[in-house]
Amino acid sequence: MTGDAPRELAVWLRLITAPPEPFIPLEWQGRKICAMTEPKGLHYYWKTEYAAELRDELLTTVSGQFAECPVPGAELGFLHLGGAINEHPEDDGAVGNRNARYVPGVNGMWEPNEPRAEAYRQWIRDAWRRQRPFATGRTYINFQTADDSQERVRASYGANYARLADIKRRYDPGDLFRVNRNVVPSKVVPES
Repeated sequence: MTGDAPRELAVWLRLITAPPEPFIPLEWQGRKICAMTEPKGLHYYWKTEYAAELRDELLTTVSGQFAECPVPGAELGFLHLGGAINEHPEDDGAVGNRNARYVPGVNGMWEPNEPRAEAYRQWIRDAWRRQRPFATGRTYINFQTADDSQERVRASYGANYARLADIKRRYDPGDLFRVNRNVVPSKVVPES
């Protein structure tokens, strides 16, 4: 298992339907497989969480989701994080989430102009909600999508958010750098 992997290793294990690509043997094309691929030129939508462990209930949930998944180009899987990220205290840097060992993810991909794109996005959101009870409640900020709320941004940083908001107030009080998963500058509290 990845828990014994070297601390330098991070890897996505994905459950996907093998695409009809020349690098996939013909007899495997269209079959459900475990893989580590990500084709170019497609539209992508995903939802992820941090998990401290791979509980049996989470694995059963993901396995069931994969069996019922209507998105032909879906990837359900786990990114292993254990190692260097877990060797620092929670407040060492902005990221936090030092108890995270895995990132369960529900990823979808489809051709541009796919007529079922919104239905695919909704299935991904619903599958992600069913995985959340097994997660820490936080996620990697760069894995968030535009439809994630500001509260989700705040939750991703946990206790580090207030410190980051104070730094933002000092160096970017006008919130110029906001076209991202934004940390909003903290309010100046008048001295009494």
